[in-house]
This record gives sequence, structure tokens and C-alpha cells, in this order.
Amino acid sequence: MNRKSISIQTVTLLATLAIAGGLLATPVSAQSNQIAGYWLVSGSPDPTSGISPFTNVVTLTEGGQVVNVDPDLGTAVGSWERIAGKQYAITFSGFLGGDGSRYVVSAEITLDPSTQQFSGPFHTQFLDPTGVPFFDFTGTVSASQQ
Repeated sequence: MNRKSISIQTVTLLATLAIAGGLLATPVSAQSNQIAGYWLVSGSPDPTSGISPFTNVVTLTEGGQVVNVDPDLGTAVGSWERIAGKQYAITFSGFLGGDGSRYVVSAEITLDPSTQQFSGPFHTQFLDPTGVPFFDFTGTVSASQQ
């Protein structure tokens, strides 16, 4: 092995170690999904819907699951996925009562630069026990990480 090839290998090894060291030194929260966590969500339905503003508690897991707790409707479950950058699609569903009627909420939210808040539009659809929609409304949500 000549001196030039040893120098190139040494530089390559040092660069690899520097990159790996930088990744290891990154805080855990920066390595993980920034949207994962416990959120207090405020919803503002379109005023023409007749639906009152609401507050829910939502947990978004690292694995892409959603658990939403509504004080009136109870618990709903679903999933989230990154669309691009700090934009995410969230969908969850829960039951309205014992007859099998349910609701489905979908939202496209944007995480703010601080990663402590998100906001965006949502759409809620109510379905009868056979899955036929009977009412829907739109609005916006804003949330802060707790």
C-alpha cells in the first residue's frame, strides 16, 4: 500500500467517524418524529356547521398511531403519516353510540418551527352503522404539545 492510499483511507475513516459521532451526539428528540407526543387540541368548526368549538387530548406515537380522547364522544383511534417536511396527515375514527354509528376525522396539519404547536384544516364525517355518511363538517385545529 502506498502512502497516498493510506492517506485517503485515513481521511475516509475520520470523516465517517465524525459523521457517526455527530449523529450520536444529536439529542433523542431531534432524532425522533417531532410530532410524536401528547397534544392538547382546540377545534374551531366552521360556524355554519352548528358544531361548537371543542378541546381534545391526542397522543401521537412514534410508530404512527393516534389516540384521541374527546370528553363527549370518548376515545378514537387511527394513524398519522408525514406528507412532506413538517406536514402530516392524521386520520382517526370512533363510535357515536351503541348502534355502530361512527365518525371519521381527517386533518392535514403543519408543525410550527418550534415543534411545540401544530395547526391545519380538518374534516369530520358521521357514518351510520352501514357506513353511509349522514353529516359532515369542516374547520381548523390548533394544538400545543403538553
